[in-house]
Amino acid sequence: RRCSSTPLCNMGACLTSKYRYPDDERATFYDLHDKGCTVADTAMRALTLSQLEKVLAHIQRRCEAELWTGLRFGDVTGYQVVPGDQQEGAGGTRVFLTSDRVNLYDTNAHVITPATKSRACSLMEIMSRGPQKPVWFVSHWWGEPVADFLTCLRQHAKDRGLGSWKGMKSAIEQLDQNDPHFLQQDFVPSKRACYWVCAYANNQHALYGAVTKDPKATSFYYAMCLAEGTVSVVDTTGVCFTRVWCCFEVYTSLMDQASRRDYRYDIYTVFKNHFGAAAGLVDGLSVRDSRGGALNGHQYKAFREKFFPTALLATSLEVRLEKGEASVEDDRRHILNSITRRTDLDAEPMLDHPNYIAVNDMLRGRLASSTPPACLLGSKQLRSLFLAALPRSQGVTAIAANFEMDESLTANILQAFIEALPQSLTHLRLGEIHCDVQPLPYDELDNLANLQELELYHCPGFTLQDFNAGDKTWTECASPKPNTRIM
Repeated sequence: RRCSSTPLCNMGACLTSKYRYPDDERATFYDLHDKGCTVADTAMRALTLSQLEKVLAHIQRRCEAELWTGLRFGDVTGYQVVPGDQQEGAGGTRVFLTSDRVNLYDTNAHVITPATKSRACSLMEIMSRGPQKPVWFVSHWWGEPVADFLTCLRQHAKDRGLGSWKGMKSAIEQLDQNDPHFLQQDFVPSKRACYWVCAYANNQHALYGAVTKDPKATSFYYAMCLAEGTVSVVDTTGVCFTRVWCCFEVYTSLMDQASRRDYRYDIYTVFKNHFGAAAGLVDGLSVRDSRGGALNGHQYKAFREKFFPTALLATSLEVRLEKGEASVEDDRRHILNSITRRTDLDAEPMLDHPNYIAVNDMLRGRLASSTPPACLLGSKQLRSLFLAALPRSQGVTAIAANFEMDESLTANILQAFIEALPQSLTHLRLGEIHCDVQPLPYDELDNLANLQELELYHCPGFTLQDFNAGDKTWTECASPKPNTRIM
């Protein structure tokens, strides 16, 4: 984290030169070293996706060859326990590591700290030649494998168009959604694929100067102020949302930055699907989605986001950020008091507060508004969590739900869905609803006061004239596609 005494006006200050490193350090970490630099402002220590790939390649080169070990807590199934291992801490067990399971705790011990020992600097400062402003801030849990973390960021960069495919124009300039280059692996990230990751940006030799009492005086907060958005990389069990620093980052993204400017908040997790090895929920339309234009953009978004794993949705829809845990109790106290805007950051945190409710509602609503079919047609518990969260997704203006003629969709489920839609909604797209789903919720749709555009795609049970009851008069809009579009 950034020391609060660093003035913002110095955020571009750096000294670039060729540093002399000890022979053993240079021999071990040769593939990470560039010319090296000194960047005074920690918030300007982002790494490009290409640089992050170098860290993973370094781990893969050394981990198995050097028989790295690491500490694991709880179940160690799948690991080889170090012979004669002694229990450490609260039941920790030392195990041999494989490169695909190395997390940031391991990376800090085997890479970051030894690679920067002679200079006592951040890893970014040995890998770069000068300041690098973050385009995206990354919120994540250190316990997730680095390989999974990179998988998510690769997919995020592709979806957001932060690069190009070899031999092609930039992703943003490509026009055809069905272009096979969107599915190939030859993606070349640009300099805009620049991510701020705390482990690599902070000086791990001097965290005492970075961890300030006021969370808004840390490099975390300043990096978010410089970035265009936050991407939460969520581990497969959702531990990310139970860590208090991640909770602060979600709060800052959704309640602080987004309230003052066009700030994006995306969520990604490892899950192999039609589009790649990770699934993501994107704030608005991704580059992939927007190539569908006004007619198909939200349809493409709904298809891409339907692959987000339902098990993780169920866990995340129950999250209560105020319950976040911290390794250091003072961090938890200071963060919760900052969220509730108390002047005494050392006071005992409040158990309940409107800001807790607001940020929980915004996060749950963001998850719910992106995944209607998966939640509605999943388990009863998931459907219940979804229907409770959806009305709270205020600020969401467009929702698309394609039910793919699924016969498990009933009139009661559809009605409950329409009744739960947020009043902020202006655009609704319903697709492929089986003709047996009757009666249809015309009255409930009419109760959406701000709804301006309703798009029906392959919904044979709906008829235009039935929508003219109530206060609204709907008129059919001409469309080149075989669907009914009502405005």
